[in-house]
Amino acid sequence: MQKADEIAELEGTDERVPTHEVLKLFVDNAVERAPASAEWVKEFFVEREGDDKCIVFAYHRAVLDALETQLKKVEMIRIDGSTSSREREALLLRFKTDDKCRIALLSLGTCSTGLNLQHARTILFAEM
Repeated sequence: MQKADEIAELEGTDERVPTHEVLKLFVDNAVERAPASAEWVKEFFVEREGDDKCIVFAYHRAVLDALETQLKKVEMIRIDGSTSSREREALLLRFKTDDKCRIALLSLGTCSTGLNLQHARTILFAEM
């Protein structure tokens, strides 16, 4: 309840908002914005010629799912918490070496450390 009290205080109300409801709203809001992020990626990396690559980070799996659905016709990789370490290495190698694979959808929690980002010119945080 401490977090709910903090949220109520920040909102300037005395009403307590259960933390799980706030988190659900946060995820729902991020999922609603996913199509705009996907449209930006399509405009700058799919519809234009070139070899630039883009990494798209998201925190929630539901956002990664929405982005993947929006970008289903695009050559890309996706790494999230369900990706095995062996598969992760293979996917990262594909992103680095395959010129047709220009988009990487990555979980911020899974890929937040130890990742060499030099193969991408642009990084997008889809939930910001």
